[in-house]
Amino acid sequence: MARYVDLLPDVANDVKRAPDISIEKALRRSAIEFFGQSDVWQALCAALALRDGIQRYELDSEETGGRVLRPADRYAYVNGETRRISVIPARQVFFKDTATTGDPRVVGTFPASNEIIVWPVPSADVEADGKTLQMQCAHVPTDTGTSIPDRLLNMFGEEIVYGAKWRMMRQPDQPWTDAAGADMYRKLYYRGINRAQREANRQGTFGNQRVQPHPFV
Repeated sequence: MARYVDLLPDVANDVKRAPDISIEKALRRSAIEFFGQSDVWQALCAALALRDGIQRYELDSEETGGRVLRPADRYAYVNGETRRISVIPARQVFFKDTATTGDPRVVGTFPASNEIIVWPVPSADVEADGKTLQMQCAHVPTDTGTSIPDRLLNMFGEEIVYGAKWRMMRQPDQPWTDAAGADMYRKLYYRGINRAQREANRQGTFGNQRVQPHPFV
């Protein structure tokens, strides 16, 4: 894992006399927005064993420390089979249940960080009989996070630095205030987010696997 402080010199060069603690905070806020908007930090969450009558489950991953987990909104596995999912603004998740009714089927909503509520309630004779649910999760750093994976630093470290420079230079009445520079780095930062979103969409394809519609039974 790469620490935010490793990027600090890259920002400090353009914001002379700015305190390190302010730069580190700007880097953290830059990373939170970057990964929150792009969903590019992804990992497959641990499989959830569905249980009779139990609705609430905790998403888990090897990379959860100091991060919020949420579904990456593209695909899920049920007993090893890949199934497409989509999300509406209310954060409800649907399986494409075209093998039965042809309509999407509600699977869950997401009321809190790292949690999923399965709906309908799993029952012993249908969903909970040996079924497991697994999905690709997007990771978003929190204010307590201090690092990001090395692979993502290599891919997007420059853009995170742009976001930190923008946040520092737009601060009013400081020795490092630079409105023109802030505007330039803001544009570069959001251009990087757009690039990361395209990469996230590419990750969501799970390679060349064919998605087969099946009922959740």
